[in-house]
Amino acid sequence: MRAKFGLYLILAPLTLATGACMTVSSAASAFPQVGSIRSDSPRFETLVAPDARIEKLGEKADPEERYATALCAASAGSIAGLEVLHVAAQKSWERRGTELRAAVEGARGPEATKVEIAKLEGADQKQKVAILRMLAGCGDASALPSIKRFLDDDDNQIRVAAINACRGIVENAPPEEQLPVFEAIEIAKKWKAKI
Repeated sequence: MRAKFGLYLILAPLTLATGACMTVSSAASAFPQVGSIRSDSPRFETLVAPDARIEKLGEKADPEERYATALCAASAGSIAGLEVLHVAAQKSWERRGTELRAAVEGARGPEATKVEIAKLEGADQKQKVAILRMLAGCGDASALPSIKRFLDDDDNQIRVAAINACRGIVENAPPEEQLPVFEAIEIAKKWKAKI
C-alpha cells in the first residue's frame, strides 16, 4: 500500500494552528508533488505517530492540539490517538462528528475495533453511543456481533448509533442522525437479518 504521508510533515504546524486535518486521500490529491512512503517503510511509524511534544505533555497539552494531532494520526492509519478522539466523540459529536468519522476511517481495522469493543463492558448510555459512532468509522466486520445486540435497544439513540455502525462498517455509508423511532425499529430489523 502506498500513501502520501510526507504531507503530514509539511502540514503539522498548520494543523496544530488551525485544528484542521486532511485525510490521506484528500491530502494526496491536493498535494501530488509530495513523495509517497510505503507502509512497510521504517519511517512510516514516525510519520503516523502522534507528535512527540504533545505525547510528552500528555494531559497538560493544549486540548485542541491533542485533538488535531489525534485526527491526523487516525487519518494516517494510527490508533495512537483513538482515546482522544473517543472522548471528543462523547463530548462534542454534534460539532465534530463529521471530521471525527472521516479521520477514524483511516484507522479502520481489527486493532481499532478491539480498542472500541473493549469499552462496551459496563458503558453507560452516552458511552455506548460514542463507541458505536466510533465503530461506524473505525470498526471492521468483527465488531458486528457486538453491535447486533444494540439494534434491539430500548433507547432510540443507541439503536440509531448501532444502525449507523452497521451502515459504516458494511456499506461505508454516512450516518443517519435523525431517525424516528418506528423507522429506526424497521431498519434495525433489516440489519439484524443482514448480519
